[in-house]
Amino acid sequence: MGRSPPKTGSSHRLGEPTGTGLAAMDYLLADPVLVPRSERHLLAEQVIDLPNFLGYRMPDELSAPRDPPALAQGHVTFGWFNRLAKISDRVLALWAAILRAVPGSRLLLKDARAASQLARLRAFFAAQSVDRERLSILGPAPRASHFEAYHDLDIAPDPFPMAAA
Repeated sequence: MGRSPPKTGSSHRLGEPTGTGLAAMDYLLADPVLVPRSERHLLAEQVIDLPNFLGYRMPDELSAPRDPPALAQGHVTFGWFNRLAKISDRVLALWAAILRAVPGSRLLLKDARAASQLARLRAFFAAQSVDRERLSILGPAPRASHFEAYHDLDIAPDPFPMAAA
């Protein structure tokens, strides 16, 4: 049986478990960091604590920080390493405008399913007057190589609003 409807004023931010507000939902899986005990009365659901809701395993070895790649390459590299299907055309158009505004800059994208998005992205950037050599797309890589690729980025722009993927 559901609990009473949520009260207003919750300080939870977008992307965190904030509950559904539905009496039909009895439980919310979280942890004390994501949903502090002091805010649980704001939710309709009973919060069930997991040992670590957003667990993250660090790579065994990370290389030491390095100078920004722009210093050695002579150009700024923007990049985003996530599902390319999440990037809306609106965001792509903004990123293309940034590339046109920053002479010589590059865009490096990385996604395990990059091959399925390659033609779409190349066509989009070509239509936006961005030369093909300014766009690089990387596919899947072992975990250590994935983290190493971050050394090739100077700036990681945010893809908002994000497309539904």
